[in-house]
Amino acid sequence: MIARLACALGLLCLLPIAPARGMEFEVSAPNEGPVIIIGRGPIVEGDLARLQTAVQEAHDEAPNRHKVLGLDSSGGLVEAASRELV
Repeated sequence: MIARLACALGLLCLLPIAPARGMEFEVSAPNEGPVIIIGRGPIVEGDLARLQTAVQEAHDEAPNRHKVLGLDSSGGLVEAASRELV
């Protein structure tokens, strides 16, 4: 029994571990008004880089318009967003 349990646990260790999915950003630039950046999902490591990419995309689409950021998140550590995944 113990040998089977040890074998099963050993096999579980071989399964690939999926990285945590972070916040996904979407940029919406209507014809008028501000450009909207919406972030959805938990805040995890590497999200700062994804936010910077979304802000750059919003600027490229409409450089002279205001930008609005909306977050729909279950939480997470903002400090973690600035750490990069290894």
